[in-house]
Amino acid sequence: MKPLDNISKLILKIHEAAHEPSHWVSVLTAISDLGLGEPITIARVNLTSDEPGIVSAAGYPEEYFSLIETFENPSQEPGIQAMKSLREGIILTPPDALDEKLFETSNMFRNVYSTMKLYPYYIRRLFSHNDDAYYIAANHEEKNKKVSEKYQDFLMIVIDHIELSLKNSLNFNILSNNHVASLEVIHKLFVGVILFDRNSKVLFANHAAEKILERSDGLCIKRGKLEAMRQKETSELYRLLGKALSLSDGRPNF
Repeated sequence: MKPLDNISKLILKIHEAAHEPSHWVSVLTAISDLGLGEPITIARVNLTSDEPGIVSAAGYPEEYFSLIETFENPSQEPGIQAMKSLREGIILTPPDALDEKLFETSNMFRNVYSTMKLYPYYIRRLFSHNDDAYYIAANHEEKNKKVSEKYQDFLMIVIDHIELSLKNSLNFNILSNNHVASLEVIHKLFVGVILFDRNSKVLFANHAAEKILERSDGLCIKRGKLEAMRQKETSELYRLLGKALSLSDGRPNF
């Protein structure tokens, strides 16, 4: 299987993962299937506490995750300290990435690498966000294995897209959190708030508006639109809504 024959599909998968984080496993599995490392991890390290975390991983047994998440003294793990010292944007392979002898004295090596008979293959620090640094790291069953020259450019392209997708995912989360916070503020208002589209279809009603509509003593929602109890009043309501929703020079015309 030639990597360049599959790069378009792989890049599509990578950017789908920005919206659906569960897709990261299939992305990392696809990279492994191309012979570019297994297992593979997208990880983060808190730059203040040294606490490690897993964004996604493929090819590891389940116990690996509980081990990584519960290091008692992450600040004493040579692998984590080596990760923190990496510069962004450079793909490193052993022995450039870490001191091999020092790493082999660590809990990470004894409990994970030695048990699974694996060795570090390559690692790249992607970017930092708030207090966390994000990485992609791959392993190999062969010691001091290096990425072949014909795959280096391909791997760089793939990792560039992974970095972009991860950044987008974080931005989507921020927007989502801001959206939730905005809704909470609107719901706490004592006045009823109803949002419409240009066709007068109801898009949103806050809690106060819902309580008013539940009484069904003047207004209600039918077929997705706000209606009055009488047809004449409904026609007048639509006229007023149409006027409010019409645009003049890009601004609402009330």
